[in-house]
Amino acid sequence: MNVFDFFGTGEQERFTEIWERAIRGEAFQGQLKMHSKFEEELWFRATFLSANDMYGEVEKVIFLANEITKEKEMELASRRNHEQLIRKEEELRMAGLDLRKKLDDSMHLRKEEKARFEREVKQYTHVLDKLPHSVITINNMGFILFFNRTAEKFWGMKEKEVAGNQVSSLFSKDPGSLLIANFCDPAKTKSPGLHSGQKLILANGKEEKMDLLVIRTDLKEELNYSMVILSPH
Repeated sequence: MNVFDFFGTGEQERFTEIWERAIRGEAFQGQLKMHSKFEEELWFRATFLSANDMYGEVEKVIFLANEITKEKEMELASRRNHEQLIRKEEELRMAGLDLRKKLDDSMHLRKEEKARFEREVKQYTHVLDKLPHSVITINNMGFILFFNRTAEKFWGMKEKEVAGNQVSSLFSKDPGSLLIANFCDPAKTKSPGLHSGQKLILANGKEEKMDLLVIRTDLKEELNYSMVILSPH
């Protein structure tokens, strides 16, 4: 067995280069990976020196080595951990960028939906404002959201006076019919559809008998109800 047998196939080329440099008189110092006779992987901090005879010819190559296998294993483990940490950081960074993009896309989509919804609401309120019938829209808590021009004339009140108030403020304590009583009470079930000949008693005491249309609108976040006063009965 010669010294070359202690090096694996992958290290033989490097060792050959070191050996050739040593016999040319160039000393080597560095780390080398070798194998024991049991094929165990060993690491050494090694020095190769050539010694010349009296004629200046290389007589021998001196090999000095200190085993550093445990130290090298710790170094390699630390390097692997460091590389793994860098990969994880990069994965987290990419995941963060992806999440940021998703959030930005979501915000952009929400803005577009909000703008579209506002346009639709504007069209909807514009149409309702022009109707020759009184229209009142409330949320599920009974607060007035919309009060068209015909309703302003019918009640003799401006929208800005009633918006945000409870719809019950438009009617007397005895509103005249169960339908109106339920429409004014947030805890009561509203009955969508056309209701003929309903008696209304307004807050000023005025009484009317009208056909009413109740419309339910589900906006996901809340329920809205609209009452359209169609005509005297």
